[in-house]
Amino acid sequence: MQAFEQEIADQLLKNLPDIPTVRTQKASTRLIAELDALLNQSGVNRKLLTPEQQRRFAALSLTLSQLKSDQVDWQQRNHFADFAKVQLEPEDSIQRQQVIDAIKYNLQEQRNSGIFYPKRLLGAGLKAAEGAGTALPLALQSGPGSETDWISNRLNPYFSRADLARAKSGLKDLLNKQPEAVQADFYLDQKYDIRTEAQPEQLSLDIISLHAEEALSFSGYNSALDVKGVASGLLTPLTALNEANSETLLIAFDRTLALPAFELQTLAYLAAGNIVSRQPWSYRWRQTHALAEGIQLTQQLNAKDYFTSGEAKLGLAVRQRLLIQFGILEIEIATGELDIDDARVYLLAETPYDASHIDGLLLEFLAFDGSYAAAALIAHHSSNIDKTEHLDELLRLLSEAIGPADASRNQH
Repeated sequence: MQAFEQEIADQLLKNLPDIPTVRTQKASTRLIAELDALLNQSGVNRKLLTPEQQRRFAALSLTLSQLKSDQVDWQQRNHFADFAKVQLEPEDSIQRQQVIDAIKYNLQEQRNSGIFYPKRLLGAGLKAAEGAGTALPLALQSGPGSETDWISNRLNPYFSRADLARAKSGLKDLLNKQPEAVQADFYLDQKYDIRTEAQPEQLSLDIISLHAEEALSFSGYNSALDVKGVASGLLTPLTALNEANSETLLIAFDRTLALPAFELQTLAYLAAGNIVSRQPWSYRWRQTHALAEGIQLTQQLNAKDYFTSGEAKLGLAVRQRLLIQFGILEIEIATGELDIDDARVYLLAETPYDASHIDGLLLEFLAFDGSYAAAALIAHHSSNIDKTEHLDELLRLLSEAIGPADASRNQH
């Protein structure tokens, strides 16, 4: 019986459906049906399978859960970010064109459903499309939406309107407890500019790979990680892609090399949180949990003296403050207290970054599919966020962080 079950499992695993790098909602619906038939209707007794077969079935179960969860608010996610995945496909290949076609289809479906990108994010997305070697239809290049609506929709899964004031107050308290870290002179010092080195791309890749390995080893993570560098990315210096049971850390050299070298350690640790976080929730909660886990992982590594220089500790302090500041800006933009230009002025005054880097940070801020506010509150008020396996538990942690709720939240 055991040999028979293992043979059946081998046949099923040989006939797995392809899981595209980027999927349309229709393709995801079809994949869900195919994987559900394989996992839940094939009648295979997993207890009789080999350890490797059990591992693969467990990974497919996680993929199925994520596919189901990603159907939630599909039209509202930042589909422009998927252009980062185009660079992972071979140039001029059929797969590469399939990725581009899927992104275009998703963007069109998004527009048909009445979702419009803010002007800054739309402009960056169009440049990303050009960089991928494609042009978007004119219908997708006009009619930008407001930052207020975009951020307000982003916060809906986490906070009711009544929650926002308490959440903002909690974030301001957190910010006041953080060490002062402006020291802009370090950010102007040429000796921290990695672009002056002989092979800056390779050096940044080595530094980030080393620190990512440190964080993953600390977390007990033992799967292979594929680290790749590309000339330019969309909005973020580091992008962790962990779909379909593959782990890739994508380094965008145009953004990474513009940072002082001493910040790369913190960025690598934050990215590691995204890699080890594999919860089968909707993409918004998954991204928020991953950022919270990255924040907490970075704090744990700091407590264990992984940051060995004053410069590295400065980079950590700046990034810790920045993530909380992003959370405050989320709420203030969602409630109409500030607009994106006000946020730019605030970041110029409160961070050590120059104007060009602030513009990149604002795009990064707008492009994030989770919530900085929710992630910062959860990470700073809850221990062992990596042990959180159920969404109800994460909701409870967020509720505790902001205090008793006066109204129920929209629980995606």
